[in-house]
Amino acid sequence: MKVRKKYRKIMKVFLGTAAAAAGALIIFLAVFYVPEDHAEVVGSIRYSDQEIRRMVFTGFREHNSLYLAFRKKVIDPGVYFISSIEVEYQGHNRVRLQVNEDMPIGYIEQDGYDYYFNSEGIVLEAMLLSENDPMLHPSVTEPAGGAVLPNDSTGGTLLPDESGEGTLQPAGADGSGTAGSGMTESGTAASGTSGEALYSGEDMQAMEAQMAEAVADTGFHAALTDVTRIEGLTNQKLKVGSVIRVEDTSVFHTILALTKIFSKFSLKPDYITYNENRQLVLHYADVKVNIGGEANLEAKLARCGVILPELEGMQGTLHLENWTEDTVNIVFSPDTEEEAAGEGTEEETVLPDESASPDDAMRADAEEFYQNFLSQAPGYQEEG
Repeated sequence: MKVRKKYRKIMKVFLGTAAAAAGALIIFLAVFYVPEDHAEVVGSIRYSDQEIRRMVFTGFREHNSLYLAFRKKVIDPGVYFISSIEVEYQGHNRVRLQVNEDMPIGYIEQDGYDYYFNSEGIVLEAMLLSENDPMLHPSVTEPAGGAVLPNDSTGGTLLPDESGEGTLQPAGADGSGTAGSGMTESGTAASGTSGEALYSGEDMQAMEAQMAEAVADTGFHAALTDVTRIEGLTNQKLKVGSVIRVEDTSVFHTILALTKIFSKFSLKPDYITYNENRQLVLHYADVKVNIGGEANLEAKLARCGVILPELEGMQGTLHLENWTEDTVNIVFSPDTEEEAAGEGTEEETVLPDESASPDDAMRADAEEFYQNFLSQAPGYQEEG
């Protein structure tokens, strides 16, 4: 009897202690629990605040402010363009998430990838051309598992490689592999006698599903609409971490300045080319704007914004590369049919820069030039 009573007494003490410990733990967890809306996000441009919170709060213990602040103070989420997320303790149930982003200023298309680089010319990330839209570049996309979407002009049809080893098989009319047509593993057209093989509905659905799986490896998608494609910058074979070699490294600082000005004036071009004269040329549909170097960049873009609407539907080059505060007239060189064929000379249109001089006579001359220019624009009707 005495042994049994002693055992019961020990069990009561044990259970009481366990209950007290459990209660204390529950209180502790409740006090230091961080709801997602109590996590302030700072410094995130490319991801939404909610996406950043989802990167941090990956499990129950990550909702504990003490655990986050002292055990996971710096987090590498492993996504594009974020180097780290720093957690700052703000209170027992509140934290601050400081996002440290890599800032791309442009990207270069090469070998089926977009290579994003920063203001130092360092390649930050390499993204498949199709990562935002799986069907955007079907001729160059190579998703995981070996499936390749073909270029329809080749006349060949490729099936997904279910073995996952990257072997490409041309499809016959019955869906089986034949040696008649298709593409080699390098993506070049293989010789064949038949170009009539077509995808069945099931084949296309399988390929689309495989493509979607390949590009949807994360639930987070960086906003990259402000980053502009750059052409002609280099022929160097690029990879993540490499430095883009150019003769004049100041071009990177010019591109950085342009990205800020584009946002200010809402003037983001379709793409930018870097020509043989080390000048940057902005492309807006069929209109090219040669802005030259970094001198007077903001003033050049301000004038570009005023003139561009008047050039809608036209083809040619607006010359701002030599613009200065003393410039009175701006030259627009239209592309003629002879130019497109490599013949003839271009006829230049002189546009006034009315902001160059306050003189009334100069303004009158400028207005005359401006009206002459407008009369050459398509659809122009003189006010009567």
